[in-house]
Amino acid sequence: MGRKGTTLDAVHAVAQEIKAIVQTEKHPVTPTPTAGKPHPSRPRFLLRQGIGHWLFTVDGLDGHIADEKGLQYVEYLFKNPPAEPIHATDLQAEVCEMDTNAEGVTEIVDPDSNERIVLSRNARLQERNLSIDDRDAKRRIWRIRQSWQRIIDDDKATAMERDEARTEKAKIDEVLASKALRDKGNAAKTYDRIRQAITRLRKHLDAKKTKDGEKDPAYEALADHIRQHLSAASRRYSGTRTSRTRTGTAQTFMYARPDGVVWSN
Repeated sequence: MGRKGTTLDAVHAVAQEIKAIVQTEKHPVTPTPTAGKPHPSRPRFLLRQGIGHWLFTVDGLDGHIADEKGLQYVEYLFKNPPAEPIHATDLQAEVCEMDTNAEGVTEIVDPDSNERIVLSRNARLQERNLSIDDRDAKRRIWRIRQSWQRIIDDDKATAMERDEARTEKAKIDEVLASKALRDKGNAAKTYDRIRQAITRLRKHLDAKKTKDGEKDPAYEALADHIRQHLSAASRRYSGTRTSRTRTGTAQTFMYARPDGVVWSN
């Protein structure tokens, strides 16, 4: 009887274990994350463009905002924090380079030296207040244009050489007609345009309210991060009334990424 009772108890215990397993499979228990620790698969900082809007996470606080230009500049700086301040025209070029629809001249060739000069979408001619470098760059381009024109006018040149010369001359004419060369205040305007776009973004984030009419903590967190680590850092370098400009860093932007912050896609 003792053995039989022991066997029955063992069978009963196994049956209970099987029942528990079946119940678990039918109603799985969701593990509770450890308090104070974010889920390992969830990034603390995220900025990602969707269709017509952007998703963001700042230190675990989530939100979304309608697409606007300032977000593109902020995204580039967040995910590519510069070691040195980046000039406004370089930042503009980098953001445009990310646009696959952007087009531009790739290069021009000097027929005298056979040197290839790259003028890709993210290239820019120095034109800060028409400096000496600007004038020299434009003079060099004009000299190259004249060299190609001489080939076009040369009776001894072959038809293939003339066709190549016309193609290269047309590229140069496109560069010389570009707004960057015609507008001597282009760099300053680019700087103002980017700065204003980022300022508008901050204002839109600051204006976001919860259903109770309180400031939304997620949007406030993103606005404060931009204000402290991007706008304030940029003012320390660029020429404004409230900042002291460092040599060679006027009209630039800077993102001073805090330790431990990595922006995900």
